[in-house]
Amino acid sequence: RALLIFTEDVMHRASTGSGKWGGSWRKVADCIAPEMHQLPLADGWTKFDATCRYYKTQESIVIVSIAAQTTQSFRVSAALATLPEGFRPAADLEVPAIFKGSRRLVTIKATADGNLFVDLTDQSGVAITSDDYFFATFAFVAA
Repeated sequence: RALLIFTEDVMHRASTGSGKWGGSWRKVADCIAPEMHQLPLADGWTKFDATCRYYKTQESIVIVSIAAQTTQSFRVSAALATLPEGFRPAADLEVPAIFKGSRRLVTIKATADGNLFVDLTDQSGVAITSDDYFFATFAFVAA
């Protein structure tokens, strides 16, 4: 049997043997909330609300949340943002998203060098117009 105790910033563990608490308390983990960072958007984008941020957990999992609105039209692809070193994926990844106004499907591409792009899924040639917006949240293990 084991007992776990959580304080404001630390988790401790003690074990029992023969029905008695044996040994001293051992620190198991720090309970620290991850530091939240604002995601600076590239030219041609603005925050739709306050949800353009990223953070990394103690397990090195990066979570990115984006609510962005385009301020210029594009037909194929547009640079969205760049993640700093330490918050980048080990390999390129793709995440689906949809623009709310036009209901156009897009792919958010995160590259190993930290660049984030919005690519149109359909290649119909019809542009995403300014003032359209999307929401996306995705996670990956940091490189």
